[in-house]
Amino acid sequence: IDRQLNRIYDTLSRTEQQLQNFRRTYNIMDVNEKTTRLYTQLDKLEEDRENANSRLNLLQQMKAYFESNKEDASTLLVPSSMSLSDPILNALIEELLILNSEKEQLIQSNQLRNPRLQTLNASIENLANSIAENIDYSIQATTNELQVINNRIAEVNTEFSKLPQTQRRLLGIERQFNLTQDVYNSLMEKRIQAEIARSSTMPDCEII
Repeated sequence: IDRQLNRIYDTLSRTEQQLQNFRRTYNIMDVNEKTTRLYTQLDKLEEDRENANSRLNLLQQMKAYFESNKEDASTLLVPSSMSLSDPILNALIEELLILNSEKEQLIQSNQLRNPRLQTLNASIENLANSIAENIDYSIQATTNELQVINNRIAEVNTEFSKLPQTQRRLLGIERQFNLTQDVYNSLMEKRIQAEIARSSTMPDCEII
């Protein structure tokens, strides 16, 4: 029994080390934990992708809307009214609306020769260009963000595809470890029983 225990103990130690290395390599304690973590990551990424797609669609709509109405800024809506939250873009368009309103007042009061009118025209043109650039930049940034999210989703899906193989390997190592541990525990129990049996068969007296 002692010789068998020594052999099994060595095997048990090697199997335990193999199991720990496998869990450390794949950063999991069990397959269920890995699956839950991947599902959580995927849910969050899907939500992020949905938000990015929605934001991109609104930006593209805003670009088309602004291009079709930039000649008459008085008809423009602030982006927040289109469910697009962009403080910089909101501020630029609000400033454009203010300048356009002042321009309209000068025109209606027949001040076409007022030098302020030329200044307003130049400011409105510059603001229109800034708004167009801001929208284009936001569209590009959101497109890049969406690409990063899609790449991360693809990585998580790849992890999912590897999960059955990982599961088989982990179960195989755990099965070997549990089997070896059962044998070791059984031998330890037999050794205890053997010790008890040897003690019970010793005589109460000894001839000297």
